[in-house]
Amino acid sequence: MFPLALDPRRPIRAALWVVAGGLDRRTRLGAFSNDPSPAELEELAALVDTGTIVPVVSAVLEMDDIARAHRMLERGGVRGKIVVTP
Repeated sequence: MFPLALDPRRPIRAALWVVAGGLDRRTRLGAFSNDPSPAELEELAALVDTGTIVPVVSAVLEMDDIARAHRMLERGGVRGKIVVTP
């Protein structure tokens, strides 16, 4: 599935992307908002705290390794997020 971020401030453009993606029957789209409300973020944090959802972390790197993080992403095959710590 290919996630598609929809900008609620630009609904026409978002709808066009969905229609364009729908023309290719091999591509499945999943829509999500990239502008969560504070209440949605609190709900998400609670789900993480209870273990209902578990974030997938591929690597935890120091800020000095930021170039390595970029190389990993460019190479592809990263499963999960790369967390960069100060």
